[in-house]
Amino acid sequence: MAYLFLKRNRLEKIAFKGQELIFQDGKGPISVINFHWLGKKRHNFNPISFVFSKAKSYSFNRSDVDRIILEGFGQQQRLRFDDGAVRVEIGEYLREPEREWLFEQIQQWRSAGDN
Repeated sequence: MAYLFLKRNRLEKIAFKGQELIFQDGKGPISVINFHWLGKKRHNFNPISFVFSKAKSYSFNRSDVDRIILEGFGQQQRLRFDDGAVRVEIGEYLREPEREWLFEQIQQWRSAGDN
């Protein structure tokens, strides 16, 4: 248990590299509250794989960026895309204005390729 609380968080990364947008998922802070939240969010939550899993990277071409959607979800907002049957959130721990700014930057990058 001490390892979980002392382990560093793995931050999300997003980068624009030429014609590609690269997103690497991350993990937020570990706490009892987050375990409860994760258990509700993911019905098949496995704490071992959560702790020891490696970062997963996703790559998008400019034409694929329209798969990234900013939507209202209940009283929350989320920036997301689907990877097969899995829904992946970007900026899960960002505040709403930061998420909107990020979505705007992604859209500007996409439209810059149309010129």
